[in-house]
Amino acid sequence: MNPKLSAIELLATICDELGIAHDGMTAKSLIDAINRYLLSAYAAGRRTVLLIDEARI
Repeated sequence: MNPKLSAIELLATICDELGIAHDGMTAKSLIDAINRYLLSAYAAGRRTVLLIDEARI
Protein backbone atom coordinates (compact mmCIF):
# COMPACT_ATOMS: atom_id res chain seq x y z
CA MET A 1 0.00 0.00 0.00
CA ASN A 2 1.01 3.57 -0.52
CA PRO A 3 2.43 5.19 2.64
CA LYS A 4 1.39 8.62 1.40
CA LEU A 5 -2.38 8.02 1.75
CA SER A 6 -4.50 10.47 3.69
CA ALA A 7 -6.63 9.16 6.55
CA ILE A 8 -9.72 9.12 4.31
CA GLU A 9 -7.85 7.31 1.54
CA LEU A 10 -6.51 4.74 4.03
CA LEU A 11 -10.01 4.03 5.40
CA ALA A 12 -11.42 3.73 1.87
CA THR A 13 -8.59 1.36 0.90
CA ILE A 14 -9.30 -0.80 3.95
CA CYS A 15 -12.95 -0.96 2.89
CA ASP A 16 -11.94 -1.87 -0.64
CA GLU A 17 -9.54 -4.61 0.49
CA LEU A 18 -12.15 -6.16 2.80
CA GLY A 19 -14.88 -5.91 0.17
CA ILE A 20 -16.87 -3.45 2.23
CA ALA A 21 -19.30 -1.33 0.24
CA HIS A 22 -18.93 2.32 1.14
CA ASP A 23 -21.02 5.12 -0.22
CA GLY A 24 -19.52 8.09 1.55
CA MET A 25 -16.14 9.65 1.74
CA THR A 26 -16.21 11.06 5.24
CA ALA A 27 -14.13 9.49 7.97
CA LYS A 28 -17.28 8.75 9.96
CA SER A 29 -19.07 6.98 7.12
CA LEU A 30 -16.00 4.84 6.37
CA ILE A 31 -15.42 3.98 10.03
CA ASP A 32 -19.13 3.13 10.40
CA ALA A 33 -18.91 0.79 7.39
CA ILE A 34 -15.82 -0.92 8.82
CA ASN A 35 -17.48 -1.23 12.23
CA ARG A 36 -20.59 -2.84 10.71
CA TYR A 37 -18.37 -5.30 8.84
CA LEU A 38 -16.39 -6.18 11.98
CA LEU A 39 -19.52 -6.72 14.08
CA SER A 40 -21.03 -8.93 11.37
CA ALA A 41 -17.81 -10.93 10.97
CA TYR A 42 -17.53 -11.40 14.74
CA ALA A 43 -21.15 -12.56 14.98
CA ALA A 44 -20.39 -15.12 12.24
CA GLY A 45 -17.37 -16.40 14.16
CA ARG A 46 -14.79 -14.87 11.81
CA ARG A 47 -11.77 -12.87 12.87
CA THR A 48 -10.44 -9.91 10.95
CA VAL A 49 -6.89 -8.69 11.52
CA LEU A 50 -5.47 -5.42 10.23
CA LEU A 51 -1.85 -4.46 10.81
CA ILE A 52 -0.65 -0.95 10.14
CA ASP A 53 3.07 -0.34 10.44
CA GLU A 54 3.86 3.33 10.80
CA ALA A 55 7.62 2.89 10.70
CA ARG A 56 9.42 5.53 8.69
CA ILE A 57 12.67 5.13 6.89
